[in-house]
Amino acid sequence: MNKYVAQVISYACGVLNSYLFNTLWTFKKERRRTAKEFFLFVCVNVVSLGVSLGMLYVAEHYLHVEGKLLQKLIATPVAMVVNFFGNKRFVFTHEDNKGE
Repeated sequence: MNKYVAQVISYACGVLNSYLFNTLWTFKKERRRTAKEFFLFVCVNVVSLGVSLGMLYVAEHYLHVEGKLLQKLIATPVAMVVNFFGNKRFVFTHEDNKGE
């Protein structure tokens, strides 16, 4: 399977799982989940997916990394950092926590 298609499929499968884990554990706070929060979460994940796909391309075509596994080992940590900080900044922020 094409690595870019596989990356999109794996991201799509992980988004719902990731949302649940982030709301229940990583960014846990007593609150209701909202449609707006989920929409922002999906948006951050789309950006993170773009970063991941871009890093796969860079690893292969500019860094000349051989092998899909090694390319993913480069792309995944970069996308994870973008995803974490995007969620922290744009999705799981709370007005009562700003300024702390």
